[in-house]
Amino acid sequence: MSREIAVRGASKTFHNTGGEPIEALVPVSVVVRAGEFFSLIGPSGCGKTTLLRLIAGLIHASSGQIGIGERLVREPDRSVALVFQRPTLLPWRTVLENCVLPLELESRSRLPVARERARELLALTGLAAFAASFPDELSGGMQQRVAIVRALVGEPEVLLMDEPFSALDEFTREKLQEDLLRLQAHSRQTVVFVTHNIGEAVFLSDRIGVMAPRPGRLGRVLDMAPLPGRRSAELRKAPEYFAKIAETRAVFDDLLQ
Repeated sequence: MSREIAVRGASKTFHNTGGEPIEALVPVSVVVRAGEFFSLIGPSGCGKTTLLRLIAGLIHASSGQIGIGERLVREPDRSVALVFQRPTLLPWRTVLENCVLPLELESRSRLPVARERARELLALTGLAAFAASFPDELSGGMQQRVAIVRALVGEPEVLLMDEPFSALDEFTREKLQEDLLRLQAHSRQTVVFVTHNIGEAVFLSDRIGVMAPRPGRLGRVLDMAPLPGRRSAELRKAPEYFAKIAETRAVFDDLLQ
């Protein structure tokens, strides 16, 4: 099950003790459609992660509101999963044990179902043979795949990802992009994905929100049509892929002027 995300005039100002208020994000309004893969790109300090944290309910908006389906976001909810830049796996637990940890903490009665779901997702990501391995026995890319599986085991409606592939080499990054699209096609979450990489955003996304700083704002939303809905490695060689990268970069450059 996936849910629409409706951001309606949401802004964020941080108030530091003894300092001037910091306007991190001016009012943003955007609707991410149910089942859509929506990326946010922009330079550091443009409010991408702030907007992601607002959607997750980790911080409260200074104005406006955010809805996920029929629910107004006021606090974190188990229907929303997050994946960060680092996999943050527990080194003393196996891959399978790391994957089921969120549901184990919630209710041990759900463990059998969680283990079955985790094994299914590990197989989809090519990690079935590593279920009994420990994190330090895996490469960085494999660890990040485990983190994605862990986020999906609870079958969330929304998946939020904050630069999850930024620390990886280009070849591993491309492989994980394809794995992620395969997992989303299987699970059908609504995805909001933060990245600095324009090519990555174009390859993954149905639409891209281009943000600008000082203060953070959503400048434009770009549709990735006519790129095919189902992406493959072959798309990286296609003229229309490079055309979309050029279009997105031009908008990005205009917003920075």
